Amino acid sequence: MKKLPSDFVFALVGPLADSEKLLKWAHSEFRHSAGVLFIGVDRGVEVLEAAGLPISFAIGDFDGYSSIDGTFSGTPIIRLKRVKERSDLSYALAFSIEQGAQTLYAYGFQGGRMDHEVAVHLDLSQASLKIPRVVSVGERGVCFYLAAKHSPLVLKRSTVLALRDSFQERSTRKKVQKKRQPDWASLFPIGGDALGVKLGGLRFQVADGRLSTSSQGLSNEIRSSAIELKFKQGRVALFIPA
Repeated sequence: MKKLPSDFVFALVGPLADSEKLLKWAHSEFRHSAGVLFIGVDRGVEVLEAAGLPISFAIGDFDGYSSIDGTFSGTPIIRLKRVKERSDLSYALAFSIEQGAQTLYAYGFQGGRMDHEVAVHLDLSQASLKIPRVVSVGERGVCFYLAAKHSPLVLKRSTVLALRDSFQERSTRKKVQKKRQPDWASLFPIGGDALGVKLGGLRFQVADGRLSTSSQGLSNEIRSSAIELKFKQGRVALFIPA
């Protein structure tokens, strides 16, 4: 397979995704995109099928199936060994990097087993070393993963909040509006402290520009029409919780 144009978007769909929410979000988020590659990660391929979205590839060990031959007719399948050192998502990310992905969304990987969710954060952060824009989306909120080599990250507040709210039920949105809670943003380094950190559009700055592997970056607040994250060394995950 030849590398795709840089403006193609990679959308990795996991087993915890909701097909109806996925369909609505995809139509809204990608309506102006040049092209989208939907990749079903293990049982995420069932979610894509239920949503009626085109399945470009299916990647996984498919350990819940006795056989997948003929299960997804016409879908290219990359079948992994069931006994391996890394997750199915990790292999899907490696595949995306090989295809030259510049923007990647992951949906259907939030929640589930606690250790699985930690592994998801680590894998997505690792992928940010090669992919400039890596985003996890879902019912728990949005998380942007960034490596220093791709800094700065500049985001419109309206775009971020719309993405955060796109997976929420309407009743939940109304309750949040009534309480008038701040729009929270938390930042955590992954793989070691982040250095030379400067923030724009948030209430609190980072003391001495060093974001430590602790709760230091917890519960900041969005205070402007745009958010800017800039740093010189390390990797950072920016959480916008639902």
